[in-house]
Amino acid sequence: MGKADITLKEYLSDTRRYADLLNGALFGGKEIISGEELSDMTAALSKSDRETVMERSSDLAMKQDQDGCIYAVWLVENQNYFDRSMPVRVMVQEALAYDKQRKQMMRKNKRHRQHMQKEEFLSGLTEEDWFVPVVTLVVYWGEKPWNGAKSLHDVMDFGNKAELEREIRRLVPEYPLHFLDLSKLRHFEGFQSELRILFELYVRKNDKAAFLQYLKTEDACRRLDSETCLALCLLTGAKELEDYYLGREGAGEKAFWKKTIAQEAKKEEIDMCKAITELIEDGRMEGEKSGRLHLLCDLVQEGVLSVKDAARKASMTETDFQGMLEQKLLCKS
Repeated sequence: MGKADITLKEYLSDTRRYADLLNGALFGGKEIISGEELSDMTAALSKSDRETVMERSSDLAMKQDQDGCIYAVWLVENQNYFDRSMPVRVMVQEALAYDKQRKQMMRKNKRHRQHMQKEEFLSGLTEEDWFVPVVTLVVYWGEKPWNGAKSLHDVMDFGNKAELEREIRRLVPEYPLHFLDLSKLRHFEGFQSELRILFELYVRKNDKAAFLQYLKTEDACRRLDSETCLALCLLTGAKELEDYYLGREGAGEKAFWKKTIAQEAKKEEIDMCKAITELIEDGRMEGEKSGRLHLLCDLVQEGVLSVKDAARKASMTETDFQGMLEQKLLCKS
């Protein structure tokens, strides 16, 4: 997702939204996790010894504290393309999280070696050491339905001998993914925060009529915070809306914007009906035009098209196209 991915991580790092994401995706909307119980923890997990050096980074990681103790660790992976190895990736990541806990307990116990039993001394752990549960939620933002692999068994070759396959399948843990598939989900009542509006609009981003209808009929769209608006504009490609929230003037800014900025300058909440209705389609068209121009420049550089032909296809003068091409080459150098 690039810039959108970074913005999305920052957006979901709000503990209230993070709790709502987990509650809605994993517990049917029940408030099992409170945002007040959550706090950020490092998303990087590593293992290093004589034979192995390994590091994995989760998109988001938070620990849940209850009564002064860590109750659980919650990881979130944002995914916008199908990855057949996802069950293995999650399994490795969670294993590293447990290994990190093991090492922390061993370091703590080193200070009390003289009081440890022989078996405890050898393993580094005592009967009082317990591991904290680690759970990963995969959020799939892709437009095409997730293709298949939602557990380790989905990518496992058990052979073609029925009895042997059955017995081995029984022995190998299935390791299912905890999954939120936005390409299929159409009912978001389980989400209580502004995440519901973000999801509802995101899944309608390619259907302008449905998108606008939701804006008109959903009253909550008229009082969204600016962080949600910025996340939405990046996820849907509304470039001018992004320029507005980041305090820049977009190249295609309209008089509508100047009036809206003046009206909303002192407000924390934004009326999405005003802000997005005219801009989502504009942002997508701008993206398509930019991509087409980049393609034409590449074709000229490769000798497939002449500057004259490329300029004609771009509805530009040869001079303007040549200037754009030189600027593109300058940026690459």
